[in-house]
Amino acid sequence: MILFEFKFDSSGLIYTTIKQNKILERESLLKYASNIWQFFAELSNEENNFIPPDNIQFKPTKKIAHRTSPTNIGFYLQSILSAYDLQIINLEEVVLRLNQTLVTLQRAPKYKGHLYNWYDTKTLIPLSRYVSTVDSGNYVASLISVVEFCKEL
Repeated sequence: MILFEFKFDSSGLIYTTIKQNKILERESLLKYASNIWQFFAELSNEENNFIPPDNIQFKPTKKIAHRTSPTNIGFYLQSILSAYDLQIINLEEVVLRLNQTLVTLQRAPKYKGHLYNWYDTKTLIPLSRYVSTVDSGNYVASLISVVEFCKEL
């Protein structure tokens, strides 16, 4: 695992150093990444219109929060690209998942082209009628990554 150490003085951040921790090896990190990917892979399904639900509760009973935000969607798009980079999924799955999600987003109601902040994942009905600048920024940053990824193909 890579640990970052930040050094400060009175003027602020000066530099970072990277320390290697020998305890966790590449295989452990890949297993961890694969487990995280499984959350997105299993829950960003047809029932949820190929967009990720906000969270899943396990106790006292298993319950999926069938709502999502632009940030959640953007991080899902990022997770697709990361899963491919880590060789967890192949290019065919990348293309399929990106297409499913982007087609869904074309159908989602918007405010002047902007995604609303919360949607019901099953119906795509907006749960709020406001646009978040933070969530929109996270979503757009993720779209830029997708565009750059596609250019490299």
